[in-house]
Amino acid sequence: MDLTILSMFIIMSLIIVMILFALTTIIKAYPAIAIKLEVSGYILFAISLGWFFINDDLINMSANSDLLILNEKMYDLWHFNEDLYEYIESGNIDEIREKHHSMTKHIQQLEEGAEGLKRQERTSGIINGVLFALSSLLVAAGRGKDLILEIDKKKSKK
Repeated sequence: MDLTILSMFIIMSLIIVMILFALTTIIKAYPAIAIKLEVSGYILFAISLGWFFINDDLINMSANSDLLILNEKMYDLWHFNEDLYEYIESGNIDEIREKHHSMTKHIQQLEEGAEGLKRQERTSGIINGVLFALSSLLVAAGRGKDLILEIDKKKSKK
């Protein structure tokens, strides 16, 4: 496992534990808020489910964009190689350079245009993950109210 991924996992785990600790502290102080946290979690889960479909569409659009760029590159290379024989026969090296330059510029423009879609895909994935994690935390905290209060009762009896 990559060190960066492992460190991200550890950091995210610590953040989740801190949020759960904060939520349990809030529930201990205000037990009536647990149902509101749980309902909020279910609402966020529904939003996360809807966002999942948006994210899935962006992933598909990005994959199609990659295929389109690959197709355009192949098309450009095909035409460049097709015209290469004519350029060699004529002996005009400047014409070959110009064709190569325009082909390279066209490919760069295609890749730059797809970069915005890639950024949207990454951002959408992050938003989806955060919504899902937060909804899970809120539902778990809301559902855990009885458990939290039962543990507090047992501690106070001792």
